[in-house]
Amino acid sequence: MKKNTLLIASALSLSLLINEIKAQDTIPLIIHIVHNAKPMGTGANIAQAQVMSQFPILNADFAGQGWNVGNVPAVWAPLVGNANIVFVPALVDTSGTLLAEPGIERIDEGSRGWSIPNDVMQARQEIENVVKPQSIWDPTRYCNVWIADISISYATMPNTVPPTKDGLVFSYQMWGDILAAAGPFRHGRSATHEFGHWLGLTHLQNNCGPQPIADIPVGQYNYMQWLMASPVFPDAANACSGYPDGPMFMNFMIPAWSNDSDIYMFTNGQVAAMQQSLADNHASVTTSGVWHTTSLQQTGYEESAFFVFPNPTKGNVQIRLNVTGKNGHIKVFNTLGAIIYEKAVTDWTGTYSLSLSGEKSGMYFVAVMADGKTTTQKIILEE
Repeated sequence: MKKNTLLIASALSLSLLINEIKAQDTIPLIIHIVHNAKPMGTGANIAQAQVMSQFPILNADFAGQGWNVGNVPAVWAPLVGNANIVFVPALVDTSGTLLAEPGIERIDEGSRGWSIPNDVMQARQEIENVVKPQSIWDPTRYCNVWIADISISYATMPNTVPPTKDGLVFSYQMWGDILAAAGPFRHGRSATHEFGHWLGLTHLQNNCGPQPIADIPVGQYNYMQWLMASPVFPDAANACSGYPDGPMFMNFMIPAWSNDSDIYMFTNGQVAAMQQSLADNHASVTTSGVWHTTSLQQTGYEESAFFVFPNPTKGNVQIRLNVTGKNGHIKVFNTLGAIIYEKAVTDWTGTYSLSLSGEKSGMYFVAVMADGKTTTQKIILEE
């Protein structure tokens, strides 16, 4: 009886762990780099390293662990939210072919007959009416991002545009935090702000009335001095009667800010709103599987037959798969699609142990190929 009880408890624990990992939504990005016959790494045709530098920024910010989050005043520290959202580069195109560069499509605008003007409004019209409809990848499977030689960045809000225009647009100087990233917005927070919009968040209201999210304090959220100098808590104290802490100026969704170092939190209420918006408007993107290589497409086992545990892990991992006596193959991929562990297994005994010690903390994918089937699981490696 004791053994059966332990087995039942183990199964329940594993089931809870699987549900926990499923609660972390994965959003695959395809980044269309639109340039005017520029060599790679020049102008808007930014280098792959700059593209990739944005991902850890987004993932840390949406997990409530981003740069400067430790500066949140004590009065609001309990409100810092973790969205349980992970952004990854798409690894395959719409036909399932492995991309030459993870998450990237490079487009010479001249080859498509496009011409993005210098004027901001005209450039936006060209992008919305020509570039997006002619280059968008299936928005039910990918989150589309366009990077171009423009001076603004913006995002579509859910249910405000046709599907052919869904996505986000960035100046090449406002994406990532290295190389061509420039000015006060060179630390990737423009993307954090705009993905907040794509996930349904509005700007904080510039008045002394209720905010769109209940746990955001009342305040004046469009102070011109924020464009001139970084605010210091409590900025604009008592600008709204009865609010001595002033506005939550470090919130990612303030209308304007001076430097990327000035904004560093979503609230729990904003997190709940984004999760609901994701479920209502972009759920199919999180399950599209385009962040797998073609060899990783799910073709096999029921969840009850395949476990990867403990999850999260400090490094040592157990893989349990009910294919006793079969030959198998194990691969572990990082979020960029690189194989960090690979092992052929002969005469599978049901459980296999491996170590990820020495790898950076973050999300990985464990793939097991056996008996003509492939099954994958996300796994979180902690420090």
